[in-house]
Amino acid sequence: LNSNYLIQSKISYIALSSLYYKKKDIIAKIFKNFYSNKEHDDNLGISPTSNYDEKLMYLFKNAYNIDDNKIKVNVNLMEIYHLALNMQFDLAKEKFNKVNFKSLLNNSDKFDKLLYNKVLAQLGCCAFRLEKFSDAKHYLNSLCKEGKGKLKENLCQNTDYHDNLDTD
Repeated sequence: LNSNYLIQSKISYIALSSLYYKKKDIIAKIFKNFYSNKEHDDNLGISPTSNYDEKLMYLFKNAYNIDDNKIKVNVNLMEIYHLALNMQFDLAKEKFNKVNFKSLLNNSDKFDKLLYNKVLAQLGCCAFRLEKFSDAKHYLNSLCKEGKGKLKENLCQNTDYHDNLDTD
């Protein structure tokens, strides 16, 4: 990859880190405000006329090009979280089942495990909202079986983390 493309990929990853846990309508407003308050820069490669899905998929596609397995796992988890948050359960489940995250996260840091646990929670909640109760039980069971204290720890609810999972 050339250096400009690598820079675009890293910028995409940084942008996704601030967007993946937001709902579609919020992200659409962010994109709209970005383009209305700033002259479009073709160097980012995102057309101001493209729709929300095209813009976000462009960011995911770019971020996947970073040659770092840890980042690729994080991007994958962010995409699954975002899909589940926006009620695209079947696609999120399909992407989740394609990768053996447990083995990839064995030697990972706390942030990676936190993100994985939040993905499980989001998949479970999405399945529940869609009345797919056996799927909901499957994803939430591993988080809930250790008790409330461990659940809060697994989801980092006992800290002042910026994107705490809404427990309501």
